[in-house]
Amino acid sequence: VVVAAPGQEVPLLPSDVRILHDDQEHLGPLAGMAVGLRALAGEVEAAFVSACDVPLLNSAFISEVIRRLGSHELAVPKEGDFFHPLAGVYRTSLAERASQLVAAQRMRPLFLIQASDSVEIPVGELRGADSELQSLLNLNRPEDYEAVLRLAELVDHREASGDFASDAK
Repeated sequence: VVVAAPGQEVPLLPSDVRILHDDQEHLGPLAGMAVGLRALAGEVEAAFVSACDVPLLNSAFISEVIRRLGSHELAVPKEGDFFHPLAGVYRTSLAERASQLVAAQRMRPLFLIQASDSVEIPVGELRGADSELQSLLNLNRPEDYEAVLRLAELVDHREASGDFASDAK
């Protein structure tokens, strides 16, 4: 499931990807999470939630966050005092709570984390799945985009040459 802003054009995606739209503009990620979780309720118990600007997200990282969910309502990486709510796993049963928070003008995903049975995952514990925590890198600034392009070029070069050990630290 991909949730976009109202009227937002979305690039061509595989035919099995459902494209949904926020109910209103400019309500932020929590509103989009509510739409996506509501759409998945009855199909799955939980969903990994990500932003659209995380090009280095990997499946091992996602699997590890899912594994940490256990019987909790959500599992979210935490770095010091900072949560990574758009790299977490949320039970679809949280859709209504997320909608209620949005209706109450409590738009930050942090409010859902605080109002739920949450498991906080220290990011260091996710390094086994993603040693450099690249799954948490998002592209908020042009320099972030340039850095990821340089990294992608390095990875492509190593994959082509088979030379992974020379970059080990």
